[in-house]
Amino acid sequence: MSKTGAVVDIEKLDKAKRAPTEQTVWAPEDGRPWTADDDQKLRVLVQRYTIGLETPWQMIALKGNFGHNSGSCQKRFAELPQLQYQNMNVFVFANGTLTAKKQEF
Repeated sequence: MSKTGAVVDIEKLDKAKRAPTEQTVWAPEDGRPWTADDDQKLRVLVQRYTIGLETPWQMIALKGNFGHNSGSCQKRFAELPQLQYQNMNVFVFANGTLTAKKQEF
């Protein structure tokens, strides 16, 4: 029986494991192979959700629903070759010719 006002060692009461120091969602390897469909979906999601220089990898991993974590998505996107018009944001069709260029806003 404990007395009122007795000192209790909180460390002895806390039996839960400590929270991990790293975010496991950022672990770059998830062990699942990438398919061509996964690559295409990843490109579309990165283009859709990237704002400026910020890419929300956690959201992309969730929206993709293809079983890859955010760290794996980020690593895979860095490994993908750039498409010819990937960084273009202005397209002009004139005289039967399509021209693409990068324009800063």
